[in-house]
Amino acid sequence: MKSETGGHFSAALLLPVTIDDVSYGNRFFKILQDIYPDLMPRKYGDTEPLKHVFDGDIEKMLSISWRPRSASPYCEHQFIWKPQLRGTLAFWSFSSMFGDQKLHSSLAISGKPSKFRLTNIESLHRGLMRHSPVDIGHIHILAHPELDHYKRYYDEMVSCLNIGFVTVKLKRYIGNLAWGTFFGRPYVEMMRVERLLSAPASVVERWGDGVYIQVTENIEDTVDNFEEFDRLRMEIKEHLGRHYFFSPDLPKSEYRAPTFDFTW
Repeated sequence: MKSETGGHFSAALLLPVTIDDVSYGNRFFKILQDIYPDLMPRKYGDTEPLKHVFDGDIEKMLSISWRPRSASPYCEHQFIWKPQLRGTLAFWSFSSMFGDQKLHSSLAISGKPSKFRLTNIESLHRGLMRHSPVDIGHIHILAHPELDHYKRYYDEMVSCLNIGFVTVKLKRYIGNLAWGTFFGRPYVEMMRVERLLSAPASVVERWGDGVYIQVTENIEDTVDNFEEFDRLRMEIKEHLGRHYFFSPDLPKSEYRAPTFDFTW
């Protein structure tokens, strides 16, 4: 991405599976090491400030800070790391319970846009999808034009593009369409693959059992050409169905959301 691009870059995936076992962490970090080694940990831990320095030993790192087997499903747990690529942050949130609701496991990577190589981020997402089901994911740069435009609806339409989608809200609606959004099996079954694949977007691709939709060719459009980006995004949402996405003028009774098939 261009060195002068402002805003906040984020990329995230939500998984309907538990990642408690250290074997999952081991597999993930080996994928990361192979695809995007600059995002391997420099420091890590389960709370900030991060106290542990990564010495190259993945198994040792996981034995120290990956989720303990005895952890209660009602206790939130994260594995946080500062990558070798300075100015970036990444973390896994482990599947848990919120009242009687199951929550997804999630991976989130964020930082200054100029730090990241999009091709590596996309390859990382696709590499992870080969090993785990993914229900939804996004790639986006959030900047002032979008923040200003939707400031009245930050919680509903913007926060998901900053910190990522969250299960509780996805059970009602998708907050907004990101520059790049991956729709996994629950959304393919609900929206129908033919409709997803015919979206009027710059890029529409099958990724595994899901569909990846990219609004424009360049991610910087979310910053430098926001009005046109937002217009194109609205066209795609209208094509897919307004009732799947938050809209200030849509009655709550008209929203449609999938049923997530959690495997834990």
